[in-house]
Amino acid sequence: MATFDHLASRLDNETNRDYARRLFRSHPQLTLDQLSLLSGVVKRNLAQDPAFRELPSELAVILDQTPRRDRERNQHYARRLFQSHPYLTFEQLALLSGTLKGHLKADPMLQELPAELAVIERRTPRRNGETNTAYARRLLESHPRLTLEHLSLLSGALKGNLIQNPAFHKLPVELALIHRNLPRGDGEAKQGYARRLFQLHPQLTLRQLSLLSGALKSSLAQDPAFRALPAGLLTIRDRTPQHDLETNRNYARRLFQSHPQLTLDQLSLLSGVVKGSISQDPAFRKLPAELARIRHQLPQLAHEANQSYARRLLKSHPQLTFDQLSLLSGALTSSLVQDPTLRELPADIVFIGKQMPQLDDETKTGYACRLFQSHPYLTLDQLSLLSGVRKTLLTRFHASGRLTSAP
Repeated sequence: MATFDHLASRLDNETNRDYARRLFRSHPQLTLDQLSLLSGVVKRNLAQDPAFRELPSELAVILDQTPRRDRERNQHYARRLFQSHPYLTFEQLALLSGTLKGHLKADPMLQELPAELAVIERRTPRRNGETNTAYARRLLESHPRLTLEHLSLLSGALKGNLIQNPAFHKLPVELALIHRNLPRGDGEAKQGYARRLFQLHPQLTLRQLSLLSGALKSSLAQDPAFRALPAGLLTIRDRTPQHDLETNRNYARRLFQSHPQLTLDQLSLLSGVVKGSISQDPAFRKLPAELARIRHQLPQLAHEANQSYARRLLKSHPQLTFDQLSLLSGALTSSLVQDPTLRELPADIVFIGKQMPQLDDETKTGYACRLFQSHPYLTLDQLSLLSGVRKTLLTRFHASGRLTSAP
């Protein structure tokens, strides 16, 4: 195979597709097979991407003038192209952006507005970074006579989404009053808003809460915050309420720490976590005394993954077996066995792992590249053992020069 060492290396956090596009701009002689090998993008996906097609000269000029941004979606790119080049047809927009023609025809932002709506758009233009829904709300506040169809045409928000949003409903008088007095906060989740409404207006039914918050009635019915609990559990929930943005699982753990007498059924009722999931969580298991002591001294952090917790446990308690680590962390024994940071490495490379451990938040691939750049004599088998990256993937990286050129 031809060597590609002279080609540009991948940038930090650059997606496979963006890397392929950048390679093709710098080296237009590359075939789709070569681009696929270098970037990791499947060949058929490259074939469907307009960036790799031969375009008519007038469209190629537009593509150069208005290139796609990093991570920009096809539909968003088509809209931006249309704003800059409003004379483009749907066929041309589809060629340039890779969006299906049918999707473009259905996009309200690519349709010509009736004269009366065009006037409104000029008077109340979209603000930079404003979402479709936020723009629709602002339009409705300024022009309350607008229908949902009009709002969809002007803002690009789907009519179906507007119908489900309480901000666009005509509410009964008593609910409209509540909505005015207690509006939804910026960035507040629908479910969180429903809970806040229910705390201040406990007489509201699930249907009314759904109308006001936009949360599905079925979701509200499954939320323990809206269930009728036995008196004993109601007291516990009042004393230990769920925090804003706290996950159901973390809430269940906190409840169990404060009230260790609670059964799995009671924890499920209070937190909304399925009983089966709770029974598999080591935080709710009765551990042998020596393991219970370790977990008490070194508890799992909020949002810490099971595998990461197992690694942290092993660093502090290297005598622990895989079975014990699995009991403490909830990670599967089979996953722990395959984790290179938990393996006993051969003597000839164990010192490398100690001298150059994997950094926090460093990916396995990034770690493999860093190891190879510092220790270029390492074989792919040794790199795989140290980093946990499959040898087949390392072979591809080595062929493309990524192991030696990655930052």
